[in-house]
Amino acid sequence: MVISKKDCDLQAAYLSLEKKAPGWQEPDLDGMMVKEKTEDAVQSGKRGKAKQVIIALALVAVGIAVTLGIVGSNMFGASKKVGKDILPGDISEFYYTKASSTNPPTYLRYHFYTEGSKWVFRFETREGNHFPLTEEDITQSASRALTESEQQDFLALLSGGTVSKMKESTESGDAGPWLYLYHKNDRSKYRQFAFESTARLAEFETFCKALRQAGEK
Repeated sequence: MVISKKDCDLQAAYLSLEKKAPGWQEPDLDGMMVKEKTEDAVQSGKRGKAKQVIIALALVAVGIAVTLGIVGSNMFGASKKVGKDILPGDISEFYYTKASSTNPPTYLRYHFYTEGSKWVFRFETREGNHFPLTEEDITQSASRALTESEQQDFLALLSGGTVSKMKESTESGDAGPWLYLYHKNDRSKYRQFAFESTARLAEFETFCKALRQAGEK
């Protein structure tokens, strides 16, 4: 189709009249682009600030968690040392138990506990053809109060040892010894004891054998 010069002139005149209509303005393309860029910058700035706030809150949360973990560990979960964190006057009972599932099974327990201001030592052995052995299988037992010197020796052997949260052993056939120390504020959980060294444990076992022999006389 061929457009005549007359048609072009009519179209130009129509556009000229439209521009002169009330309220009509030439589109400001540059202004629109600047506005869009400004809005994008504002939105980007908002997103950046929101991201910074989220990161700051996350860091605060991590700090709180670490602090609570340290405090909780110090209060409830960390090992405590006898003589430093647990004073001799805080100790009320101590158990040494060795049990084997051999055929026949064996059982030996040393128990120290307080009666008033005195410490008492008790030992017991159990025998039978089944495992575990119970109190009905006790074959020997005796108890006696410790002398002042024996009491000091007993507490000195415990000194330097650590107390932590009780846990079950996953080792099959482990005969022990199982060591438990009851103390003030142990929360019925933090009683598992470990001597300062294997040499100190051996000294304790020798000490208990001497007390047992003295009690059997």
